[in-house]
Amino acid sequence: MSSVQQAIDDIIQLEPQTKQYIQENLEDLMEEYVVSEIKSVSRAMNLPQHFIDGVKAVKVGPLHIKIINTWGTPQVPLAKFFNDGTNDHFIAPLGDWLLHWITPLGRDAWSRGHMVRGIQKTEAMEIGIRLGMKKFQTAVLKNTKENVSKELESVE
Repeated sequence: MSSVQQAIDDIIQLEPQTKQYIQENLEDLMEEYVVSEIKSVSRAMNLPQHFIDGVKAVKVGPLHIKIINTWGTPQVPLAKFFNDGTNDHFIAPLGDWLLHWITPLGRDAWSRGHMVRGIQKTEAMEIGIRLGMKKFQTAVLKNTKENVSKELESVE
């Protein structure tokens, strides 16, 4: 079970109304606390804007959500490369093309393929989820306490 799902399950055990509140607001809560935290962590790590823009919360059930990053393709999962890191590897153009880039000195550079350093592991998604879920739990517990207090006041 994912850490996101475990945290949601733990909170639901505390108060029956919490389940309804989370069901009605799950996507908004995940966007507000978890997705925004992943994006903040990613910005702080100077990750590419495409990585930041790719972070999404996808509801897959009444109380089940997946946090994903859509940057890249199944063949070239760029978000995974930047999150999990890569080893040093050889890159080559597809077909009979040449790789082309501009050097820091402003000169054209060409290659039929060459070794590149791997991408350093960031774990931005995991760090953001961990920090965001703490904020999510705090917000849901605060909402639950407020609802219980209102109910107690109305009974008195």
